[in-house]
Amino acid sequence: WIYEPKLNYVLLMNTSGITYGNLYGYPNPLINDYLYSRTVSGYYPPSFLDASGQLDANGDGSAKIFLNSDDANPYIGLSFYFACLFYEEPTFANAIFRGFSRPAMLTIVN
Repeated sequence: WIYEPKLNYVLLMNTSGITYGNLYGYPNPLINDYLYSRTVSGYYPPSFLDASGQLDANGDGSAKIFLNSDDANPYIGLSFYFACLFYEEPTFANAIFRGFSRPAMLTIVN
């Protein structure tokens, strides 16, 4: 998927998997669960950095997860699913939505 530079993004995630639903009239690749609802509302676990922002000149963005070994223990063996929602300004509340990225899965291992 190619996205334009300077679009804004928000990282969405869940623990329930991938679906083909609908959010704001766009195909939504993630199942709506508690974690998904939190990230749609802009609330992220404290270990996440850059979970929202603006794509760079190449149309790329990044998010970071920082877990030390003690923090990761409760999540070992769990899979998390991620996708980004892309939008134009002025604000997320009044945004012009442009679409979703393809979903990706991350499993925490020991």
